[in-house]
Amino acid sequence: MTLHEILKLFPEIECYFKEDNSSYTHKDQNNLHDLSFTQITDLIHAQKDHLSFLTNENYISNLTSTEAGAVFITPRIYASLKDLTLGPKLLLVAKEATGICAIINQKLNPLIHAWDGISSQAYIHPTAQIDPSVKIFPFVFVGPGSKIAQGCVLYPGVYIGQNVTLEENCIVYANVSIQDHCVIKAGCVLDPGCVIGGDGFGYALYKGTLEKIPQTGNVILSNNVTIGSNTSINRGTFQSTSIGPGSKIDSLVQIAHNVSIGKNCLLAAQVGIAGSTTLGDHVTMAGQSGAIGHLNIKSQTTILAKSGATKDIGPGFFSGFPARDHRLWLKTEAWISRQIKNNKKDPS
Repeated sequence: MTLHEILKLFPEIECYFKEDNSSYTHKDQNNLHDLSFTQITDLIHAQKDHLSFLTNENYISNLTSTEAGAVFITPRIYASLKDLTLGPKLLLVAKEATGICAIINQKLNPLIHAWDGISSQAYIHPTAQIDPSVKIFPFVFVGPGSKIAQGCVLYPGVYIGQNVTLEENCIVYANVSIQDHCVIKAGCVLDPGCVIGGDGFGYALYKGTLEKIPQTGNVILSNNVTIGSNTSINRGTFQSTSIGPGSKIDSLVQIAHNVSIGKNCLLAAQVGIAGSTTLGDHVTMAGQSGAIGHLNIKSQTTILAKSGATKDIGPGFFSGFPARDHRLWLKTEAWISRQIKNNKKDPS
């Protein structure tokens, strides 16, 4: 991929060039020689035909010794480097440098699925509708009435129940289970071992015995959702458990029945969300955080690691158990630490 191609895709990039042992000066792209790059990697391992990036100030020292042909940085970091005389000849400055690098990396490393057509070792029910462009590896099961649209890829061990819909360009990796009536919209990626549409955890007590409440709903994944390995999303009791467009869910996450998640949410590993809780848009839940059932987590809320929401919260940053405003949590922890320090007795 060439420099001019990158600048055409991302016109917001500002280019700063320096000669040997001089400071960086702004350069119009028309005054830059075109360069070609083969990959993006970290500053330490980058070579002359590589792009690299610096978005964390902790790694500024690596900039002076990198051999990268060009380095992406943020405006804030560039402001501290104007007098730097060592380092790469070309800096590419952009507010969303990390996102730009991600897109370039996608183009430099396109996905290759080592299979063509539909394997004779897969079972496809006669009533299933499969687009001719679909790639189906051996040992896949596709149930009655299911529809698989163009560009989808199903890896070995995938189970597709009855009346499931997969829209265009979905990738379903090995040993994924998609249960009956679930809808997977265009561009979704399901990593190995995840379960979409498993039974919700619903029981009712009758004369001392726990009776199963049938879970007759489904799961709907909107466009461009990613589900991590071994994550479980339970079907709704009567209606749908839904994940909004663009949301990304890490591995080992549990999402219970009737949960509704908005668009562009981020859920890190080991998050747990109990039944019928609603997340707005752009909600982030860090690792091992959770929410009890029937809550409303408002848009633009971040729940920090190991925190637990026990009431409606947001927007803003929340931490601790029960989760509360992060600044209040910090003050509370500091106050507790002072009490322990001022107490002559051993707190243990």
